[in-house]
Amino acid sequence: MEIALLVLLLMIVGAALAWDTLAQRRHVARAVAAWTDAGQTAQAGPLGTISRGDLLAREPGYRAFGALAVLDGRLVFAGHRSPALDHVTPLEAVRWIGLRTRVKTAWNRRIETPELVIHSEEAGGWRVSAFIEGPLEAFAAQLGALTGLPVLAVGEAYEDFGPAPAVYMVPEGERGWRPGVADQPDPRALPPDWMEAARWLYLAPDRLLFDRAHAIPLTRIRRVVVTERGARPGENPFDDNLLRVEYEDAGGARGVAGFVVRNAGDWAGVLEARASVPVLVRGAPDNK
Repeated sequence: MEIALLVLLLMIVGAALAWDTLAQRRHVARAVAAWTDAGQTAQAGPLGTISRGDLLAREPGYRAFGALAVLDGRLVFAGHRSPALDHVTPLEAVRWIGLRTRVKTAWNRRIETPELVIHSEEAGGWRVSAFIEGPLEAFAAQLGALTGLPVLAVGEAYEDFGPAPAVYMVPEGERGWRPGVADQPDPRALPPDWMEAARWLYLAPDRLLFDRAHAIPLTRIRRVVVTERGARPGENPFDDNLLRVEYEDAGGARGVAGFVVRNAGDWAGVLEARASVPVLVRGAPDNK
């Protein structure tokens, strides 16, 4: 009796998966028909895939199956059951294309899943799109040919770092600081939940970004300084560690950006490796 129930359960699960697969294939076919009827030409794809959305978005992780294609110079994703992750990216906005390998272990078995990651600089700021199903390598090659960008296979490594909640500050006077952008928490008296209201600090493949748009190219960074909370007066007046990034702007002038961020030492280490710049750590007196 128990074996019969188990077999029945497996048959029901198998039928449900088969039906879902058929529904997904039909969605891709309908999307192609709609694009064709609208006079749009597919330059890459289409393929059925799962979108992880924008990896810099604040909402909890959400996935959606849909159709992915390049149509007349635009990267388009059209979801199946929900349009929540639908998005259009002009090809001229694409900045980096890579293939990662996502790894997990189940029942002492290593499972590798390919992931296509696309960085783009769009009207709303920097975006990181990720897709995890379908013939991604072939699509990435097509996308690389259309954009003229290399397709980088990074394996289990990551081309980025973060994002992490941070507060952006710029120098004022000899040792003073002022907010780099408006409407941030006051880092001189950070509330316990300050990270809920903070914006993202994020290291993209070629730049350090705050709030998607405030960028420092890695090639222009000259030195990174970590000043711990409680350091000598005037060096860090904030209630957390300070990551100080010294750089040259487009005109060659010296610039300084400060970020109040947890794990500032980790950020400094990554910047040291990625930008090949010296790092200085100024500890609190009791840490010396």
